[in-house]
Formats: sequence, structure tokens, C-alpha cells
Amino acid sequence: MIHRDDTRGHGRHEQRLVQVVTVAGLLFPYAAQVLRIQRRRPLYGAKKWSSETVYAITDLTAEEQVPGQNP
Repeated sequence: MIHRDDTRGHGRHEQRLVQVVTVAGLLFPYAAQVLRIQRRRPLYGAKKWSSETVYAITDLTAEEQVPGQNP
């Protein structure tokens, strides 16, 4: 699953790309899904963007996860 979000508010702008993959056989007990979250924000007063990538592992299955709720 891939989700894109472009948020503006309180003088800030942030773009997010969330990718979720169902997994089996990882060395993490009970791991059900792996997430990659990529965030981009413009630097204040510049034409450059800062970027950040975060990885997460959850024991929630796709059926248990509620859209819009943090994993």
C-alpha cells in the first residue's frame, strides 16, 4: 500500500509518502507489517527541501490497522 499526503498549515508545508508491506519470516517476533515514511519540508527562507526517512515495524495486520491512525 502507498499513501501520499501534502499538508499545509500553521505556516508549514510537508509532503509525506507512506509505504506499507506485509511481511513474514523476519527476525522480529510477531512482525506483521513494515512501514517506510518519507517526509519532505521546505527550509525556511530557502528554495531547498529537507528530507527524512523513517522505518517502523508493527505487529498489527492490515485488517487490524485503522486508516488514519498511527501504527
